[in-house]
Amino acid sequence: MEIGSYTTSDGRTLRYREWRPEGYEALVVNLHGIQSHSGWFAGSCEHLARNGARVVSVDRRGSGLNEEDRGHAPGGRQLLDDLKVIVEQLRSEDPGKRMHLLGVCWGGKLAAALAGLHPELVDSLMLSSPGLAAKVRPGRAECVSIGICSLVWPRRLFRIPIDRAERFTSNPERIEFIKNDPMRLDQATARLMAESKRLDWLLKKVAPRIHAPTLLMLSGHDDIVDNERNRRIFDRFGSREKQIKTFDGAHHMLEFEPDTSQYFEILVRWIKTHS
Repeated sequence: MEIGSYTTSDGRTLRYREWRPEGYEALVVNLHGIQSHSGWFAGSCEHLARNGARVVSVDRRGSGLNEEDRGHAPGGRQLLDDLKVIVEQLRSEDPGKRMHLLGVCWGGKLAAALAGLHPELVDSLMLSSPGLAAKVRPGRAECVSIGICSLVWPRRLFRIPIDRAERFTSNPERIEFIKNDPMRLDQATARLMAESKRLDWLLKKVAPRIHAPTLLMLSGHDDIVDNERNRRIFDRFGSREKQIKTFDGAHHMLEFEPDTSQYFEILVRWIKTHS
C-alpha cells in the first residue's frame, strides 16, 4: 500500500491509499462513508489487489488523510468534481482498463451520482450498504438549524447522528477499532450536511441515467440505512443489469463482519465478470 495524492479543480491536494499489483486487469475506486475513511477498507482493498485490481481508496476532502477543513466541503458538486478528477486521471493512466466504483454507505451516494452525471466514466457500480436513503438522520429542529447555518454560518459543526460504534457492526474487535480511531469523523459542518441532502435530490433526478451494471449489497441488520427505500431508488436506475445481494445476518459494515470471505469474493467475481 502506498499513499498518493492528486490536485482537484479548485487547487486542493487530496490524498488516497493505493494498492497496485503487477499485471492488474481492472481499476477500482473505493469511496468511504460520512464518518469513515480509506483506512477502514484495507481488508477489501488488499483482497481485490491480490485478485488483479489496481485499487485507489480515496479520502473525501476534510476526511481521513485530508486534514484541512476537517468535516467540511464547499458543496456536493465539488465533491462530485473531486471524484470525477481522480477517475479521469486513473482512466487516462490506464486507458484499456475498466473502471469500477465501490461506494460504501455515504460513498455509495457519490458513486451513484457520478455514474448518473457522467456515465461515460463508470463501467460498473458496486454499492455496499449505500446511503441512498438514511435511517439515521438529524431531528426536525436540528435540520432547520443546519439549513439556516449552511447559509449564514456554513462552517458551524454539528454532530453526525451515527451516535454509537455498535450501529456499524456487532464485531467487538471492530467496535473497539471504531471507538479508538482518531480519524473517525464525529462532526460535520452545516454546509456538508446540507449538501448531503441536496445530493439526495440530485441522485433521484439522475437515477434513470445510470446505465452501468450495478451490484447492490444490503445488510440484513442495518441500523444506519433504510434497505427498503434503497431498493426503491435502485429500481429507478436505468441499468439493464442490476443485481441485489442481501447478507441476512450482517450489520451495516460488511467490511467489519467476523467472516468477510463471502463479501470479498462477491466483489472479486463481479469485477472479473465486468472487466
